[in-house]
Amino acid sequence: MSYLWVEENRFEYSYIKQNKISEENLSSYSKACYDFCHLWLNGLDTLITKTSGSTGEPKEIRLNRTQLICSAHKTIKYFGLTSSDVLLCVLNTAYIAGRMMLIRAMECGAAAICVPPASDIYTYLKQRVFNFTAVVPLQLPAILRYEQEGDSMTVKSIKGILVGGAPLSNALRELCKKSSLPIYESYGMTETCSHIALKKISKHDISNAFTIMDNIQVSRDERSCLVIRGDVTNDEIIVTNDIVELINDKQFRWLGRYDNTINSGGIKVQPEKVEKVIEEIFLSAKISHRFFVCGTADERLGTAVTLCIEGTKGDIDEEYLLQKCKEFLTPYEVPKKIKYVNEMATTATGKIDRIKTIQGM
Repeated sequence: MSYLWVEENRFEYSYIKQNKISEENLSSYSKACYDFCHLWLNGLDTLITKTSGSTGEPKEIRLNRTQLICSAHKTIKYFGLTSSDVLLCVLNTAYIAGRMMLIRAMECGAAAICVPPASDIYTYLKQRVFNFTAVVPLQLPAILRYEQEGDSMTVKSIKGILVGGAPLSNALRELCKKSSLPIYESYGMTETCSHIALKKISKHDISNAFTIMDNIQVSRDERSCLVIRGDVTNDEIIVTNDIVELINDKQFRWLGRYDNTINSGGIKVQPEKVEKVIEEIFLSAKISHRFFVCGTADERLGTAVTLCIEGTKGDIDEEYLLQKCKEFLTPYEVPKKIKYVNEMATTATGKIDRIKTIQGM
């Protein structure tokens, strides 16, 4: 890394000269960025980090330096990052996605600009020239706006934009299809040191499957869930709860989460499939409420397919919604109940926390 710039406090730290900066008046965010980079450049051997908590309670994960370097170099090689590039980090550096942005910059000698994580990052984008960044779906509209309103030469200098951390909505996917930016949906987790597979979702070379990166082996277990092994897992087997279709040894399609599967009257229902249909209905009806599909206790079925909507009863024409659902879903998949919550619970990284939301219904 040639230098680290933290936008919040406007300090610059040169790693070429290994200058020591004064920590006076640094915010906790700025200090965390500086401390992590300082530890890495002084040979940090083991990184202890937390999972995001989107599918359960956050837990600590131990990752060794070799795993992290392997992950960083896969991305550096794939996107052709060099020491003359600028990497923009708009993610929380307390989690793996943000920390990997810093590690990539340090490993290829590039500059890193860090800004405090926020949903609308457009203000930061229009003030900066950058070549690579990673965002969550909530931040993607700012990237697309930057493409339309930013300097054309600056936009053309972007080598890659990673999107991950939460599912992409159909509306965002449609917008990405019109974009000329190199936008890639990523698949990965804390245990794999960020992404192990990428899928191009913007204008050119749009893919409907994830392509697995080098030195990663995948298979499926008896549940049809993805099993991962490679240098980024320290050659250990990682069994996921992600149901996939393996196309070949280098590509797969993500179908849903096994731990979200609803057993309704003995019939297995994948909520992600139901959500995709409802999302299309909401989109065509210009309904912007957040929602998800889950299973709730039912005397007759044991578990009933339930649509949970952020809002209050009366916001949605339920009769119209269910009628449209019947056109695209089997009778078992159509929601049997609709519940409303005033506000969805979210994790520290901004994802909908289904478990806590359901507990509060």
